Amino acid sequence: MIGGFRVGITVRRARPEVAAVMFDLHYLPAWRSGIRGIEIVAGQPPDEGARIVLRSARPDGEFKIVEHQPDLLLMLQSDTRTIGLSLEGVPVGTVAWLSVETERSGLGRLIGFLTDRRARRAAIRDLRRLKQFIESGEYRAWLTESPPDDD
Repeated sequence: MIGGFRVGITVRRARPEVAAVMFDLHYLPAWRSGIRGIEIVAGQPPDEGARIVLRSARPDGEFKIVEHQPDLLLMLQSDTRTIGLSLEGVPVGTVAWLSVETERSGLGRLIGFLTDRRARRAAIRDLRRLKQFIESGEYRAWLTESPPDDD
């Protein structure tokens, strides 16, 4: 059984600017809740085939970038989860989409609707952080000002 969701938010910036932040995985800790950092295992994100580990409180395992279309789409896939980051141009800026699909078995099938609902709410909060991060211009200094990750 596969569960998941797709949520979006309008960012009042041009698609290339939104893509530069959303598709640069080094910015993930700034806007995705629970992500403390990334570890590059192979390749160079966002190139297809690159592999990364998302460092978080909950071990997500290793993700592989399975598709990347500059300024449009970035797809990451692990053994049980697919994360999609996509962009759509609109007259007032760019719609940033976040989708998550999770493969479930056993108990996960029974409580999946609850976990999807909670994850969807968290994703909406994350997209609001992304919007603020980009529209305020905070991202321009974030990588140089963020403390080194000692993990």
